[in-house]
Amino acid sequence: MKFKNKIKNHILLLGIILSIFCSLLIAQAKLGDSPDGSRSPAVHRIKLMDHDSSAIRMYQQTQLPFSTEMTCGSCHDYNKVGSGWHFNAGSDTESGRNGHPWIYTDPTMLTQIPLSYRDWNGAINPEDIGLSVFEFVKKFGRHHPGGSVGEQEDRWESENAFRWNVSGKVEVNCLVCHDKNSFTDRSHYAKQLKKENFRWAAASTASFADVSGSAKDMPDHYDIYYGLAPDESKAIPPQVNYDKTAFNEKDEVFFDVTRNIPNENCYFCHSTMLVDNERSEFWKHGQDVHIQRGINCVDCHRNGLDHQIIRGYENENIDKKSPELADFTCVGCHSSADNGLAISHNNKGPIPAHKGLPPLHLEKISCTTCHSGEMPKNNSFLTKTSMGHALGTHGINKADSTLPHIITPVFEENNSGKIVPVNLVWPSYWGWKTGDDVSPMTEDVYKQIVKVALSDLPIDRNGSWPKIEENMITDILASLAVQKSESTPVYVSGGKIYSIESGELKQETHSNASAYTWPIAHNVRPAPMALGSNGCKDCHSLDAPFYTSLISVDSPLKTNDAMMIDFQSQDLGAAQLFANAFIFRPWLKGIIYLSVFIVLSLVILFFFKGLQCWLGSAKKENMDG
Repeated sequence: MKFKNKIKNHILLLGIILSIFCSLLIAQAKLGDSPDGSRSPAVHRIKLMDHDSSAIRMYQQTQLPFSTEMTCGSCHDYNKVGSGWHFNAGSDTESGRNGHPWIYTDPTMLTQIPLSYRDWNGAINPEDIGLSVFEFVKKFGRHHPGGSVGEQEDRWESENAFRWNVSGKVEVNCLVCHDKNSFTDRSHYAKQLKKENFRWAAASTASFADVSGSAKDMPDHYDIYYGLAPDESKAIPPQVNYDKTAFNEKDEVFFDVTRNIPNENCYFCHSTMLVDNERSEFWKHGQDVHIQRGINCVDCHRNGLDHQIIRGYENENIDKKSPELADFTCVGCHSSADNGLAISHNNKGPIPAHKGLPPLHLEKISCTTCHSGEMPKNNSFLTKTSMGHALGTHGINKADSTLPHIITPVFEENNSGKIVPVNLVWPSYWGWKTGDDVSPMTEDVYKQIVKVALSDLPIDRNGSWPKIEENMITDILASLAVQKSESTPVYVSGGKIYSIESGELKQETHSNASAYTWPIAHNVRPAPMALGSNGCKDCHSLDAPFYTSLISVDSPLKTNDAMMIDFQSQDLGAAQLFANAFIFRPWLKGIIYLSVFIVLSLVILFFFKGLQCWLGSAKKENMDG
């Protein structure tokens, strides 16, 4: 009995030792994550690994797409990379300030909905409108570097379980950012996601691989290893063909990747195009002053292995509890103050003098208010973005008026009480109102009803709103009223909520109808092009766009424009009264100078008068003496 106990104890001890040893191996930094100090780029001549951790050989009969998790993950901590800012939208992480949302649009359904899995103020979770993760990836994965909800199996829907098995998960696509090969075509990535070729998408961007076929055309029981029966389908299954000349004798492939990501790679997801008839030509638009000076995106938007990209906004160091982030803000680079850090001191920019600018301005407005985005005009502009309009991909609607309608620039007061420039999108969707709470409907509830009600409307080939009348909204809401008796159907659009009351269409303002906004950081304009470069009148005049610019209130219904000052928690009368002071400021200065001259003249006059009296008194005393 004692002998058996000893054996058990020894086995238990051996198990503990093996567990500790395995833990140490796991915790040990991988080859690519522990640099030796050389700034010379590493040569990535490596074997391709498929999703089953098997090496892909040049002369294999059936070839599977390589897996970034298995290929790149052999040298890099894939899980740590996947926790980064670009990939963690579906995770329980800090959301930070509002960013560019995904915008679900369907003009035939009168919808324009800002979406995000992050907890951003005003954004709606895709699941709340009935958009499954599978459909979300197909629609919006085009400008997303993989990971996130596309590989979080706990978020995958049971109704799409078979489709996930066919398509595979969407891994973090390292090549989207790090590949600098000129043959890399990122639009192919978007095309593969539309075809549900999730497992093949990363390979399609590589210069040495070509992907054909479509998982979307495959039945639910399709197996990537055994394919289809010969007579089962005429559709072409997804498959990858590798360029055999890319393999060496060891079956290794060269990846032309870099740690210092080129700006061009960032542009694929972060481009904007202003809709302006006066500047229709591309060359007429400015470029960010930092880019013109040779500063790259990643010089400011840095990250470590965890890929927690520095966003560079004010107070990000507080949000993330990382004091060093203060060094990567506008103030961090362009102030004489030393943050006590030595990270980016060699990147310090010129220190602005701001001559004649009262310090109060720097307390009430951000640096980007004067230096970022478009200069405000009498009317707001529409702008198109990569994420919003699928820029850079094939088959998109290039019309200026195509949805979504993103409005810029708008100056609004943020949570810190500062005026900041933002882009803006007005939500439009069908919803339920229960008490004071408004929530969106899922598309299956309203789609058929809206389709029938608007069936006679002509389709706008420009992708903009159709022209509708209020009675159409009334008819749709009346039909929806029978769907859910305990809630009231509403239509949210143009900053208002529309509902039926006593048979009439009623409209009211509601916080859920407010515009979704996100701050503008680029393009950054130099001092001669900044707001205020023409003096105080840029903002402090009766017709200054800073206060009076008309902001489009976007809706398929007829709406009135808003005014810039409506977003600033200020009073137009008070602002214009203050502006009047600047009209008379030259007179005031003249009056002040004249008054000072008169006072000084009187002082001098009385001084000499007094001196004369004193001398006279002194002379008289001498004579009397």
